[in-house]
Amino acid sequence: MPLIVAVAVGATLLLGSALRAADGQWTPAFEFNPAPNEQGWITTDHVQVKVAASINPDAVLGSSWLLAESPFYEADLISDSAGTQWTFPGLDDGTHYLTVQLLTRPRQWLKSAPYRLKVDVTPPPPPVELRAYDSLFSSKPLRADEPQSGTARPFFTWSAPVMEPGSPLSYYQIEWRATDAKEPLELRRDRAAAFFPGQALSQSGRYQLQVWTVDEAGWRSSMPATFYCRYERR
Repeated sequence: MPLIVAVAVGATLLLGSALRAADGQWTPAFEFNPAPNEQGWITTDHVQVKVAASINPDAVLGSSWLLAESPFYEADLISDSAGTQWTFPGLDDGTHYLTVQLLTRPRQWLKSAPYRLKVDVTPPPPPVELRAYDSLFSSKPLRADEPQSGTARPFFTWSAPVMEPGSPLSYYQIEWRATDAKEPLELRRDRAAAFFPGQALSQSGRYQLQVWTVDEAGWRSSMPATFYCRYERR
């Protein structure tokens, strides 16, 4: 489902009255359905954009909008419709710029500044190049599922996946557990691309580290990056 956030470019996104400048440019107050969450994202497969009630719809003689990949384009044609509400379905990942133009009584043109619509419809990929080392300060790599007798606190690193054109990384969701246990040993949320267990392992067994990518739109990678290791207590 598309996730869409509107941010003013060169202007402030107003929630109250619309402001009109002497040159005919105006900063509209847009209403969104559904409304954005606290981070400013709309989580649905389409969004309705409406000019707020500070402009009387009955005074609008015509309207037009333009959705472009650059903020340097503007709507320059007035349609036959006098609508002040538009629906945008099926937007692709990336940044889009919306400009709106209204023709109001008595024949006055109002042109909006461009508004940025940031769209993210795809969960991010999982982290890449997940590796394990013998300890925090060791450069000795561990091989997956190979028994280790002296590695009670392995050190893990990974790399961020390519996130574009979707939203950037917010954090990594990290889970460290014994593979036969119901409860994890540790759960973390961290922006660092590394993990060092808080405690040394005390029992022999097979353990796994799983790392998910979570982006700023709230999407989590559908699959984690996973590393399995075996510990044999001496």
